[in-house]
Amino acid sequence: MLEIPFLSISDTIIQFYEQLKPYYDLSSVSAYEVDFGADYDQRVGNPFIVWLLQSRLYEINHQWECAFQRIQRARVIAQTTVGEALTCYMTGQLWNKLGAYQRAIPVLVQAINLAGHTRTLRARAAIACGWAHFFLGHFPVAEGFFQQAVQTASAPSSSPKLTAESYRGLAAVYARTGRYAESKAYLQDAHHALLDDEQHQLSCLNDYGLLARFREDYEKAIELFQQCAFQAAQLRDIDALVRAYNHISESYLRLKQYDNARRYLQLALNLSPFVIRQHQVVVRFLKYAQMERRLALQCQETGDIPRAQKIFIRANTVVEQGLELCATLDDFRLSAQFLQTRARIDQDQGHYIRALQLVHQAIRTLEKIPNHLQTEQDHADREALIQQSALLADQIAVATQSSHPISYQSTPYHAERLNVTPVLYADHLYRQLLAKLQHIHSKKGRIKPHAVARMLSIVQGEWFKNVHFTYTGVAWSTATAHLRILCQAGILERIGTRKAAVYRLKPDVCPLIHQEASPSPHS
Repeated sequence: MLEIPFLSISDTIIQFYEQLKPYYDLSSVSAYEVDFGADYDQRVGNPFIVWLLQSRLYEINHQWECAFQRIQRARVIAQTTVGEALTCYMTGQLWNKLGAYQRAIPVLVQAINLAGHTRTLRARAAIACGWAHFFLGHFPVAEGFFQQAVQTASAPSSSPKLTAESYRGLAAVYARTGRYAESKAYLQDAHHALLDDEQHQLSCLNDYGLLARFREDYEKAIELFQQCAFQAAQLRDIDALVRAYNHISESYLRLKQYDNARRYLQLALNLSPFVIRQHQVVVRFLKYAQMERRLALQCQETGDIPRAQKIFIRANTVVEQGLELCATLDDFRLSAQFLQTRARIDQDQGHYIRALQLVHQAIRTLEKIPNHLQTEQDHADREALIQQSALLADQIAVATQSSHPISYQSTPYHAERLNVTPVLYADHLYRQLLAKLQHIHSKKGRIKPHAVARMLSIVQGEWFKNVHFTYTGVAWSTATAHLRILCQAGILERIGTRKAAVYRLKPDVCPLIHQEASPSPHS
């Protein structure tokens, strides 16, 4: 039961299938095709386990509301405090995954309190709570939770993985607070603790890159983040790949290499349909618009006015789409930042009247935030907008006294939009794989294109064994033969031999990196 939140995707699906098999006729159904959304609780022996597994499967498919509902159902019938603690932990982790850290913290603290002597669960909840505080900027509190996790996980019965994850958390806190030597020491300990865990190594590599960036060694940071991007693509970890592109862009920005910064931010935006948190997509639109504006100003300074005007229009187009996305999220803070960026674009081109109108609109937008939710940063942003308004009023006064007529124009924008409509990556990958597998089936025969495409699109970059493949509805010997065909056809790669062999979809089959070739509609 306690392992449910930490199972691999293929193991989660198999566990769910095995829970149902005694009560439902699934003999002719691939485990990867089972409708986990159906209400199987009417006849199963242990609905608590089934609901927790269902919530994990909903999470894998980004059906967040259904995932929360299943956990809540399980919590109602939990028969032990440890079972209740597990549901609290899973709820908190879902909120963390969605970026709702304030909502995650209370339920994770509850999980810690309910876990009792179950050290592994208590340590995991403390780590999750530490990361929630870390991303909220509460670094001393985050450090306390990571230290608590280290102490809890140091027992002989605990997993070294928990200690390594706790060290990663402490390294991140120390890097953010300028304690670089301590950060590096903890990060090295975390890195060497789990050398055979690819996902953990990817996280450590990302942390090394951040440490280099905090120390202003931007070239080293770029090198490390490029390694991150490569490994993330190998594992088909879209969030990690987008994060790496974002960090590379930020590092180039610090070096004032705006073309490179813009290129990598564009790569991150190209993957937007597959990104879980739409709020992060909108933030990238804001950064992209600000970067375009910098590039346009550079062109102005060098006298390339026609190119500058084109880039200003491109930047304004990004702002327009960003505002449209903000409207769907009801995010007044981001809307105000987009309006301020648009005002600066108009101001840069001498459209002072329009810029002043946009600044006043941004101020009114910030005032829509309820008083009890306003922060010091909101007040600082409002003061900055008021100062920008005063500057624009002075510029308008000067312009009215000049011989040139004052401009009432505004910067235009294109009608084209970057495609950010959310798409489940598994469905996208399934469609790509199916065409390849049908071609192999027409040449070699025997394999089941639909079942195999569904399985591979779900497990994606994870390693799996022969036993996992048998759950597509084939016997062990048949699975071995089919896996051999898929390896020979270049679809799968293999490590090990016989029963110890593990397989994975090859990174160069329907690769994530091909997104680099996707042009921007604004280019």
